[in-house]
Order: sequence, then C-alpha cells, then structure tokens
Amino acid sequence: MKKKIFERFNEYKKWKDYINPTSFEVKITVLVTVIFVVGALTLKTYDHFDSYYDFFKTLTLSVAQALIGVLGVIIAGVAIIISVLKKEIIETIESINKNKSGNKLDIGQLLVSFEFLAFNVGIGIFFYLSMYFILFSPYQLVNKFIFYTLLFVLSYLLFFIIFYSISLISNIVRFFYIANLYDEISNSKRNLYNTANEIRIDFILKEILKNSNLSQEEFLTIIQNYVDATNVDNKEEIKNYFKEYYK
Repeated sequence: MKKKIFERFNEYKKWKDYINPTSFEVKITVLVTVIFVVGALTLKTYDHFDSYYDFFKTLTLSVAQALIGVLGVIIAGVAIIISVLKKEIIETIESINKNKSGNKLDIGQLLVSFEFLAFNVGIGIFFYLSMYFILFSPYQLVNKFIFYTLLFVLSYLLFFIIFYSISLISNIVRFFYIANLYDEISNSKRNLYNTANEIRIDFILKEILKNSNLSQEEFLTIIQNYVDATNVDNKEEIKNYFKEYYK
C-alpha cells in the first residue's frame, strides 16, 4: 500500500529538519533570522510601520512569486534524479548499503527531502500571499509582540527554504558522484560476469568438440548458419565476431 505524504515525512523524521541543531540549514537559518529580526527591532519597524508599509507589500508579493519559481526548480531536480535511477544502479546501491552504516546514499531520503521542500514552499506561498492581502485590510496593526513573532516565523520559514534548497543542491551533486561510482561498480560486475560466461561457454564447447567428430571449421560454419537463421539485425557483425574469435 502506497504511503501518504505525511507518513513519508514521519518515516524519515522530516519534521525534525526544522530544529535539527546539527544541520547546516538550521544553523545558518537561525543566525540569519535572528540578525534580521534584531535589525527590525533596532530600526523600530513596528513603531514606524507606515514608513515600511510599501516595503512589506512589495516584499511579501515578491517572495510569494519567487517561491512559485522554486517549485519549478524542485520539479526539475526530482526529474534529474529519477532520470539517472537505473534499475541496476538502485540494486547495486541497495546491496552495498544493506550492511553499511554511516554516511551513505539514501535515495528515499533524498526524494522525500525534495517532497518536504515542496511542502514548505507551498506553505510559504500561502502565508506570504495571505500577508500581502492582509496588508490591504483596514484593521488596526496587531500588537508589537504578535508583529515580531510573525516576522520571526515568516523570516525563519523563508530562510529555511533558501538554505534547505542549497543543502539539497549539495546532495544532488553528491548523488551524481556516488551514482557514477555505483554505475562503475555495476559495470565492473557485468564485465566480470560476461568474462566468466565466455570462459564457461568456451570450456563447454571445447569438451563437446573433443568428444565429437566436428572440426573447429565445421563448428564455425554451423554456428554462422545458425546466426543466419535467427532474426537478429546485426548478423554480419556477429558472424565476423565468431570468425575472429574461433579462428
């Protein structure tokens, strides 16, 4: 049964990403948000709100529009990841990571992180568009505590989205390096298996020819005739390969 979006968030503990003190995005988000709010307090933004009114209207609308653009970037990022997720690479990653702990590539975690970012972008668009329309209302400005609390929450959400996006971009770069590494490992395994199969087939054919009256030339003629009887497209290339291999 397919899991719903919040179930996936719970599975990967994405809610903790907001307050994870060890993550880069939380550290820098807290720092920048505190600087921004302290700056607003220093400039007495609440006391001189009329002077900042046009600024806040422009800011809320511009942020909402920018976040809509971020959704396009998220879709592109997910499309890039899915495009390189070949079945062989996934199987190799899972087999290597099965008994491995520590810093490893978790495809599910990466994809759910994009989903979590998209969720926060959607929340951000809703809040900033709401604030934009609220600024046109005729009601009196809220008290100072609520004003700076809202400023802190909205600032934290915006900066969290920005730095979470940067962190995801870093993870995408890391994903490509690791996926390429696993692809090389998978290719190496395929080459090993192909070589082993060729040796096994050569051994079987050698034993068959040893116990039969067929010469190597006769065997080559038979196998080339068999190729002609098949429906493969590159018959001549295959026949030339056998001719060179068994000459």
